[in-house]
Amino acid sequence: MGFAENLQFLRQKKGYTQEQIAEQLQVSRQSVSKWESGGSFPEMDKLLQLSEMFQCGMDVLVQGDARNSYVEEHDEYEKHMNEYSRAISFGVGLLLLGVAVYELLAGVYTAEKICDMLFMFFVVGAVLIFVVQGLKHSEFARRYPMVGNVYTEKEIESFHKRYITMCAVGIGLIFCGFILELGMDGVALPPQLNEDAVHGVFMLFIAASISILVYAGLQKKKYSIYEYNSENASSPEKKKIGKLCGTIMMAAVLIYMLGGFWADGWGTLWVVFPAGGILCGIVSILLNKRKLGRTYLKDRVFMLCRAEKARPFVVYL
Repeated sequence: MGFAENLQFLRQKKGYTQEQIAEQLQVSRQSVSKWESGGSFPEMDKLLQLSEMFQCGMDVLVQGDARNSYVEEHDEYEKHMNEYSRAISFGVGLLLLGVAVYELLAGVYTAEKICDMLFMFFVVGAVLIFVVQGLKHSEFARRYPMVGNVYTEKEIESFHKRYITMCAVGIGLIFCGFILELGMDGVALPPQLNEDAVHGVFMLFIAASISILVYAGLQKKKYSIYEYNSENASSPEKKKIGKLCGTIMMAAVLIYMLGGFWADGWGTLWVVFPAGGILCGIVSILLNKRKLGRTYLKDRVFMLCRAEKARPFVVYL
């Protein structure tokens, strides 16, 4: 396929008319028609705009096969993002499930050392899931730094209905947990149980609800192709932010684990995680200020150069 066929295929896949393309590029409809018929070729600035509009690389647009590229990207992207969403949400659920198991065992007067040991098994499992999936996601992003608009409006609309349902179920489970917690407050329990058992059941509701909400959020992010491409075409500041935030959160995990052993219990050490999240937010705000002077065109040129794996002869000034 040449440029003319690629342009026509991408325009139809996006659902645009020639008039809409012409309006966005500030050219006449006849110009777009000539491009699609092979009668003329757009200037470089129009090619850059078309590449960004259709979220595809210049090599695919100009001399590649947009149809085959679309099918390959769609299948690989869909498969990877679904696996990534399920694994991360399972890891989060596993971590919270560990807290629930800890509370349930403590509620039946199980030795604290046994509770701590079992909880750490859950923590290790969750951390391994996060590390493995993080490495897989990084490798996928390296292989596919940019993907096209792989979802139709009908597919996005269908997902949005499922997204609302998942959010409603997740929030409903949280409220059910709170109702149970409040309803059992002050109620006399059997002698073989204590209030930790109630907290454990409450955490089961929380583990299920948070897992569903995390999965819903990751699936929603899957449909944001522009966000995916922007993240992979990140500036040096974004890379630095990612490394710093990753280091901060790994340090939080290390403090939590070592502090728990040294203090003979984890108690209130969970505060290191929200503290780490807040610190990551502060780091992001401070480092992003360095980007305020850069123009929109320079950012987009950098993204396209990165997508083409071209030597960045156009750089930030």
